[in-house]
Amino acid sequence: MEEDGRFAEATVLYLRDAAGCLSQGLQVRAALSCSCAASCLEKTGNYNAARNLYFETARMYEEQADAVFGRSIREALWLMQEAHDYFIIGGDPQKATQIYDKCASLARKCTAPASIHSSAAIFAALPNLPVRDCAVTCA
Repeated sequence: MEEDGRFAEATVLYLRDAAGCLSQGLQVRAALSCSCAASCLEKTGNYNAARNLYFETARMYEEQADAVFGRSIREALWLMQEAHDYFIIGGDPQKATQIYDKCASLARKCTAPASIHSSAAIFAALPNLPVRDCAVTCA
């Protein structure tokens, strides 16, 4: 549907999928569907609704990061990076900064002190600090 430019219809389908995924306990897939719905809304010019869905996407990723923290630190870090990015797009740079700080702290705790080169590689993988004035852009 997106290929045909039927973004409103695609939005509804993505949101249905997100709801279904949530009811099945598939939070990461629900977050992905929610972000796709947001992208479609953005393409229709409905920027406020898109921003709200991006914010909800960020919340889903953050909640899932908290849920998997005890099982997989690598997955938790990835989910926090996703949450960080979507909080920026969703219009909450303060929350994005909190997530960034949490992610950086976790990365420091998980990494044994080593040479500056290995530490630099670890921190290079972290998302950039959020900027205050971010334009919403999606491909």
